[in-house]
Amino acid sequence: MSYLRRLLKRLPNKYLITLKKVYYKGKILCGDFRSQEAEFNIIERVVREGDRVIDIGANVGHYTLKLSGLVGREGRVLAFEPISETFDMLTSNVSYSGLKNVTLINGAVSDNVKEAKFTIPKENLYQSYMDETGDLPIMAFALSSFIPKNWNLTFIKIDAEGCDESIIASAIDVLNIFRPIVMSEIGQKTAEALVCSLENYAVWGVKGSHNKFLVPNEKLRLFET
Repeated sequence: MSYLRRLLKRLPNKYLITLKKVYYKGKILCGDFRSQEAEFNIIERVVREGDRVIDIGANVGHYTLKLSGLVGREGRVLAFEPISETFDMLTSNVSYSGLKNVTLINGAVSDNVKEAKFTIPKENLYQSYMDETGDLPIMAFALSSFIPKNWNLTFIKIDAEGCDESIIASAIDVLNIFRPIVMSEIGQKTAEALVCSLENYAVWGVKGSHNKFLVPNEKLRLFET
């Protein structure tokens, strides 16, 4: 197995991506295309048919595909992925699954429209992150510019490799207006600081997880076991 991994690392990127697409299609076909995070099943409690949801940092689409199934034909998933190679695989997975309720955006989320800089670690494409010294220019957009006023926005998942806090801070008005549940890769202290800027929100966490949920008080009942 270690020899195979070394061999794969030597492949040109375009061939490696092609192999990954085939691998993910196999996972989808077998019904095994899923995240190992505990939250992957927990979101079934909070996302309903007809909901509008957002996936920021969609990666190859584990949560995007899951959310698509939960919101159904009348719902909508808005998925952001800034890195073009990862976006290519995300698009392939959504297309292969035949999803008609997903809108994909090859861009990042920030406080306003701007050109952001990203760094892609050589050892892991999926851990790309926004960095002022990065050498990859990516368009970033304000979240508010994508949300129609009549949207029933109920859930936002954020996995932005260290930018989660700034994304939430830049979307305080959006959260207070639409009052979605937010799942984000942030620490307890950061989550508690953020809810101080929100109207009647609380922090809910899963033991042993790096994710936290920011939950409007009126929706806390959804997390009762």
